[in-house]
Amino acid sequence: MKKTMKLHLKATTENLTKLISDCNDYLVSEFSSADGFNLLITAIEEAFVNIANYSYKNEPGYVDFEIFRIDEKRVKVIFSDSGIPFDPTMFNSMENAKNNLDTLIPGGLGIELIKRSMKNLQYKYINQKNIFSFEAIREKIK
Repeated sequence: MKKTMKLHLKATTENLTKLISDCNDYLVSEFSSADGFNLLITAIEEAFVNIANYSYKNEPGYVDFEIFRIDEKRVKVIFSDSGIPFDPTMFNSMENAKNNLDTLIPGGLGIELIKRSMKNLQYKYINQKNIFSFEAIREKIK
């Protein structure tokens, strides 16, 4: 039976280790191995760090995280937070950088990585919450 992993974490970089560890454990339980999901783990890390660093102005808020298997090769990830509204799907990292990585605004390179490596990116702002989701397709395993 397919299961969903859900976490409610304080949006601080100190919680990144727990998030990544739990994601790896989930992937092993659902797919017998976390191999083939390297890009997914990197995308999860980038999204979480951006929320932790930029979503809340004064005090850290919370982020809800969910991951579930769609089929034998795909998973879906959903981040939800009540921080500053921000649509990563509309953020044009490369245009902002003008081919110069030194001028890329904070978080921009990570967003670009997510946009290039993940599928079906979606953003909604509902009930004063950012809801950002994407899907990952498992890469071939050797």
